[in-house]
Amino acid sequence: MLNHFDAHMFQIVLAVASGIQGELLNLEKQLQNPDSIFVRAYKSKIDVLTAVIIGQKGTSYHDGLFFIDVIFRACFPQQAPVFFRLRSFGYAINPHMFECGEVRLHLSHQWTMSSGSIWEPFQTTVYDVLVSIRDQVLNVGPLFHQPGFVECGISVVSEYFSFLYNENVLIKSLKIMTCIINKPSKNFEAFAIGHF
Repeated sequence: MLNHFDAHMFQIVLAVASGIQGELLNLEKQLQNPDSIFVRAYKSKIDVLTAVIIGQKGTSYHDGLFFIDVIFRACFPQQAPVFFRLRSFGYAINPHMFECGEVRLHLSHQWTMSSGSIWEPFQTTVYDVLVSIRDQVLNVGPLFHQPGFVECGISVVSEYFSFLYNENVLIKSLKIMTCIINKPSKNFEAFAIGHF
C-alpha cells in the first residue's frame, strides 16, 4: 500500500510520462514527411530522445548531420526539456553551440515567446524548438546572433567577419561529418551511411 507521499510522487511520474507521450505523438505527427529533422525515441528510456537536423542548403552546415540529445526533466511540460546537447566532437560551430556540445538558446531574444522565454508550458513543443534551431541557429549568418554583432547591424566590416566566420564553421562542420562517418552515433549507423 502506498503512503500519501508515494501516491503523490506516483501521480507526478504519471503526469510527466503522459506529457512526454503527448510530445512524442506530436513529433510523430509533425515529422510524417521529414526532410531535414529526424527523431528517435527509446523504449527503455522514455525521458531521452535524439534528433538529427540536416544542415540547410546555402549555409555552412549544408547537408551536415547534427545530432542533438533531448532530455525531459521531472517537471515536464512545465519546464522545458534540457535543450540540447549537440554531438560536436569538440568543435564550436555556432555562437550558440559550444565545444562541449552545450546549446544555449536563451542568449537570443529573436525567437522567444511573448513572455521572453523559449519555452511556454503546454504551448511550445520539442518540434518548435528543433525547427528554431534548424532555421534560426544553423542558418546563413550565425555570427549575427553573437552578442555584439546583433547590435552592430549589417555593414561591410560585419559582412566580412561573417564571411570569415562562415568559412571557419564550414571547416569545423566538415570535421564533425568526418567524425560521424568514422564513428556514427549509436542507433543511427544506417541513417548516417545512407545520408553520406
